[in-house]
Amino acid sequence: FGKIIVVKTRSKSYRKKTEPHKNINVDNIMYHSYPNFVKSLNRSNEYYNFLCDDLERLSDDGRVFVISPSEQIEINRLEGDMEKLGKFYYLGYNDTKKCVKKLKDYLNN
Repeated sequence: FGKIIVVKTRSKSYRKKTEPHKNINVDNIMYHSYPNFVKSLNRSNEYYNFLCDDLERLSDDGRVFVISPSEQIEINRLEGDMEKLGKFYYLGYNDTKKCVKKLKDYLNN
């Protein structure tokens, strides 16, 4: 693809902790028939951080355009607090409005 736009739900600087998976014994018990899955699960935070670093490098090189929140808001996957969701929505809306000119420049070059 010639132009790639990535929309993140975490701030640009966010990285996951890379300490060992706390539920490794539970994972081994529950998924003992799937050892590759357990290995992948245990490396997932490390891989996430690698992808974020790679994405940042690609963005710096101008190969992708990244939109990410200007501040971190703690939201659960199944968040029901409409005030939090509204705040996150408007944060994304306003952050995107601020970068529209850069986005147009990216798409037109």
